[in-house]
Amino acid sequence: MIYWRIIDDQLINCYETHKLGFPLEQGFSLDIPRDYDGPIAFTRCCFSIGDWGIISGLPYALKQLYPKSQILIPNTNWIYKVFKHLFDQGWGKTIWSEPWYNPEIILKNNPYIDGLFDIGQIKGEIITDHQRIYFKDEEPLVEQMLRIFGATEQEILSIDSRPQLFFTEEEKELGDKIISFYIKDTKFGTLLLSSSIPSLPYPWNKNIEKGILEELKQYSNLEFFYYCQGDFNKTDFNFIKGINIKKLNIPLRVQLYIKTKAEINIGYQSGVNDSVGTKYTKITSVTPYDNVGSNIGRGIKYYFKDGTTKVY
Repeated sequence: MIYWRIIDDQLINCYETHKLGFPLEQGFSLDIPRDYDGPIAFTRCCFSIGDWGIISGLPYALKQLYPKSQILIPNTNWIYKVFKHLFDQGWGKTIWSEPWYNPEIILKNNPYIDGLFDIGQIKGEIITDHQRIYFKDEEPLVEQMLRIFGATEQEILSIDSRPQLFFTEEEKELGDKIISFYIKDTKFGTLLLSSSIPSLPYPWNKNIEKGILEELKQYSNLEFFYYCQGDFNKTDFNFIKGINIKKLNIPLRVQLYIKTKAEINIGYQSGVNDSVGTKYTKITSVTPYDNVGSNIGRGIKYYFKDGTTKVY
């Protein structure tokens, strides 16, 4: 991995590393007084839906630390131009054809973001997710980033930095209409059978399939909105009562809203489910990894490829 810094809108390749960030005993934090009333500009250096979804609680958390500050994130033009040479090489496009739009999809309508910055508007260094301080291997990235911003361990525990999504009234109205039209009961679930990791076969393996089956059987009384990468009728999950959301052509943000209203979200580990977070709903995520590192979500139930489960 490359450790990057961004200074005067220039992406600087600092050095290669096997692990981004700094251990707690060697870490540092920004010297920002709590009554600071200026801008705080930050960006991630990767741009999938999930990359930004897992840190979508950061603006709220920063406002708790620096209530007088102005929280700024990059606009699409800044992202495209600063990372253009990497995008042109195909970086970040394995799933998303135009990944520079994803931060806006996740953070749109967020009341804790004061503005978007463009090329030439931020002088000096822009804070990135590469500047993180880790305490242990499996710990949410947003919590590691909060240490850079000077949060104490007690503040990290007390501030709810789980993913947050803020929808417009129009998005909520459309989502509610879809739910009421297709689902007979007030409670429902979602099932996501889409691998966001192209190198993995579909389906992944029997332990992971077993994890999904175990969860679905606990919620067999619910109807589901489901998304399936393959032929759903040929899966072992076709016993559920469900609506194929893939055929409804629903905007992604409205799909996210629908997922926040679900009783349970079950599926393969995906940035879409990670972005919803457990602030709103229950989530079960089956993963091919031995651990999920800094991508973990607080309160999510994980099934691992060896059949074990864990909630962080």
